[in-house]
Amino acid sequence: MNIIQRFTLTGSVAVITGGGRGIGRAMALAYAEAGADVVLAARTLSDVEAVAEDVRGLGRRALAVQCDVNDAEQRAALITQAREHMGRITHLVNNAGGAGPNDPLTLTVERFEEIMRFNVSSAYHLTQLCVPHMREAGCGNIINITSGAARYAQTQFSAYGTAKA
Repeated sequence: MNIIQRFTLTGSVAVITGGGRGIGRAMALAYAEAGADVVLAARTLSDVEAVAEDVRGLGRRALAVQCDVNDAEQRAALITQAREHMGRITHLVNNAGGAGPNDPLTLTVERFEEIMRFNVSSAYHLTQLCVPHMREAGCGNIINITSGAARYAQTQFSAYGTAKA
């Protein structure tokens, strides 16, 4: 077996949040190029539909799902749809997240908690939802996308840096 064959993802199914642009789009295409089928989730359906079309162009199956990861019911529906449409789940990429600049002295506790839910709690819940399917499939992995903001202090990004760390 050559080195490329060792990294094949043929038969795998990856669920990727924030899959409509940037890192999420790149991850979806990389998974597809390696042989995986891909479930793309984002708040903007047209974004993930466009990436799904690109994935299909690579010869892989793709499902585009509108999902706001801030909503627990939408997260659960995403995983249900992924499992029903693809038959299995073997990979999860928790890519959705973000937060704008803030003044840590005036940022409310409520807004701080919203940022933590968007970047941390949503990924935790998606992990809980996917792991049973990965166990059933006999394999799986989870990638949580972080940021350079987790490694260094940056003014006006205290909440985002904390969440990504």
